[in-house]
Amino acid sequence: METFTEPSAGRFLHSAFTFGHEARINKSTVGGNRVPFDALVKLVQKRIQYLELETNLSNVRQTF
Repeated sequence: METFTEPSAGRFLHSAFTFGHEARINKSTVGGNRVPFDALVKLVQKRIQYLELETNLSNVRQTF
C-alpha cells in the first residue's frame, strides 16, 4: 500500500502531463521560451485576488 505523505516525482510528472494535455499545449503556436517560468502561478494568484475583490465588493453593496 502506497502512502501519500511525500510527493513523488512521478505524480508531479503525471500532473504536468495532464495539465498540458487538457490545455492542449502541444497545439499551441507560442514557443515555450516565450512563456515565463512562473506564468501559471502568477496567473492563478491574480485570479484569486480578483475573486476576493469581487466577493468583498459584493458584500459592501449588500450592506447599503
